[in-house]
Amino acid sequence: MFSDLIGIPFIYGETDCWAIVRKGFKKFGIDIPEYNLAREAVKQLAFDPSEAGRIIWEQRSKWKELEKPETPCLVFMTLGLPDTMHHLALYIGNNKILHTRKDTSSCIEKLSKPLYATREKSFWRYVG
Repeated sequence: MFSDLIGIPFIYGETDCWAIVRKGFKKFGIDIPEYNLAREAVKQLAFDPSEAGRIIWEQRSKWKELEKPETPCLVFMTLGLPDTMHHLALYIGNNKILHTRKDTSSCIEKLSKPLYATREKSFWRYVG
Protein backbone atom coordinates (compact mmCIF):
# COMPACT_ATOMS: atom_id res chain seq x y z
CA MET A 1 0.00 0.00 0.00
CA PHE A 2 2.88 2.39 0.76
CA SER A 3 5.62 1.06 -1.52
CA ASP A 4 5.55 4.20 -3.68
CA LEU A 5 6.16 6.34 -0.57
CA ILE A 6 9.30 4.50 0.58
CA GLY A 7 12.77 5.85 -0.20
CA ILE A 8 11.76 9.42 -1.06
CA PRO A 9 14.62 11.79 -0.12
CA PHE A 10 13.86 14.40 2.56
CA ILE A 11 13.61 17.94 1.16
CA TYR A 12 12.25 20.76 3.33
CA GLY A 13 9.00 22.09 1.95
CA GLU A 14 8.68 19.41 -0.72
CA THR A 15 9.10 15.92 0.72
CA ASP A 16 9.46 16.73 4.41
CA CYS A 17 7.65 14.87 7.19
CA TRP A 18 4.37 16.76 6.62
CA ALA A 19 4.38 16.01 2.88
CA ILE A 20 4.93 12.29 3.49
CA VAL A 21 2.18 12.23 6.14
CA ARG A 22 -0.22 13.93 3.69
CA LYS A 23 0.56 11.40 0.98
CA GLY A 24 0.06 8.56 3.47
CA PHE A 25 -3.32 9.91 4.60
CA LYS A 26 -4.40 10.02 0.94
CA LYS A 27 -3.85 6.25 0.78
CA PHE A 28 -6.66 6.01 3.36
CA GLY A 29 -8.87 8.36 1.34
CA ILE A 30 -8.25 11.31 3.69
CA ASP A 31 -7.16 14.62 2.20
CA ILE A 32 -5.57 16.73 4.93
CA PRO A 33 -4.62 20.38 4.35
CA GLU A 34 -1.26 21.42 2.99
CA TYR A 35 0.28 23.77 5.53
CA ASN A 36 3.51 24.60 3.66
CA LEU A 37 5.35 24.17 6.96
CA ALA A 38 8.81 24.89 5.69
CA ARG A 39 8.73 26.32 2.18
CA GLU A 40 8.98 30.01 3.06
CA ALA A 41 11.22 29.41 6.07
CA VAL A 42 13.75 27.53 3.94
CA LYS A 43 13.83 30.37 1.44
CA GLN A 44 14.68 32.68 4.34
CA LEU A 45 17.16 30.16 5.84
CA ALA A 46 15.17 30.28 9.06
CA PHE A 47 13.46 26.87 9.38
CA ASP A 48 11.92 26.38 12.82
CA PRO A 49 10.60 22.86 13.49
CA SER A 50 8.28 24.17 16.21
CA GLU A 51 6.34 25.87 13.41
CA ALA A 52 4.64 22.51 12.83
CA GLY A 53 3.30 22.59 16.37
CA ARG A 54 2.03 26.15 16.03
CA ILE A 55 0.17 25.38 12.82
CA ILE A 56 -1.39 22.20 14.20
CA TRP A 57 -2.46 24.16 17.29
CA GLU A 58 -4.09 26.83 15.13
CA GLN A 59 -5.91 24.11 13.18
CA ARG A 60 -6.84 22.11 16.30
CA SER A 61 -10.58 22.16 15.51
CA LYS A 62 -9.75 19.86 12.57
CA TRP A 63 -7.94 17.34 14.77
CA LYS A 64 -9.07 15.19 17.71
CA GLU A 65 -6.47 14.02 20.20
CA LEU A 66 -6.48 10.29 20.87
CA GLU A 67 -5.40 8.38 23.98
CA LYS A 68 -3.59 5.78 21.85
CA PRO A 69 -2.81 5.42 18.16
CA GLU A 70 -5.53 4.42 15.70
CA THR A 71 -5.11 3.64 12.02
CA PRO A 72 -4.61 6.14 10.44
CA CYS A 73 -3.59 8.94 12.75
CA LEU A 74 -0.99 11.65 13.01
CA VAL A 75 1.85 10.97 15.45
CA PHE A 76 3.36 14.16 16.80
CA MET A 77 6.60 13.67 18.77
CA THR A 78 9.81 15.11 20.07
CA LEU A 79 12.82 14.11 18.03
CA GLY A 80 16.15 15.84 18.28
CA LEU A 81 15.04 18.93 20.17
CA PRO A 82 14.21 18.36 23.83
CA ASP A 83 10.74 19.44 24.97
CA THR A 84 9.71 20.45 21.45
CA MET A 85 7.01 18.49 19.65
CA HIS A 86 8.01 18.88 16.03
CA HIS A 87 8.28 15.56 14.23
CA LEU A 88 5.28 14.18 12.37
CA ALA A 89 4.59 10.63 11.29
CA LEU A 90 1.58 8.64 10.14
CA TYR A 91 0.50 5.68 12.24
CA ILE A 92 -0.41 2.96 9.74
CA GLY A 93 -1.27 0.14 12.16
CA ASN A 94 0.54 -2.83 13.66
CA ASN A 95 2.86 -0.56 15.67
CA LYS A 96 4.26 1.02 12.47
CA ILE A 97 4.74 4.59 11.30
CA LEU A 98 5.40 6.09 7.89
CA HIS A 99 7.70 9.10 8.08
CA THR A 100 10.85 10.83 6.97
CA ARG A 101 13.55 12.76 8.80
CA LYS A 102 16.30 15.11 7.78
CA ASP A 103 19.23 13.10 6.40
CA THR A 104 17.03 10.04 5.73
CA SER A 105 14.57 8.96 3.09
CA SER A 106 10.95 8.10 3.84
CA CYS A 107 10.46 4.73 5.49
CA ILE A 108 8.24 2.56 7.65
CA GLU A 109 9.50 1.84 11.14
CA LYS A 110 8.14 0.44 14.37
CA LEU A 111 6.82 3.02 16.78
CA SER A 112 8.29 0.87 19.56
CA LYS A 113 11.82 1.28 18.14
CA PRO A 114 14.01 2.62 21.00
CA LEU A 115 14.55 5.94 19.19
CA TYR A 116 10.78 6.61 19.23
CA ALA A 117 9.53 4.57 22.20
CA THR A 118 11.05 6.92 24.76
CA ARG A 119 9.96 10.14 23.05
CA GLU A 120 7.07 12.29 24.17
CA LYS A 121 4.28 11.89 21.64
CA SER A 122 0.63 12.51 20.99
CA PHE A 123 -1.81 10.97 18.53
CA TRP A 124 -4.35 12.87 16.43
CA ARG A 125 -7.22 11.84 14.15
CA TYR A 126 -8.18 14.22 11.36
CA VAL A 127 -11.85 15.20 11.63
CA GLY A 128 -11.69 18.00 9.04
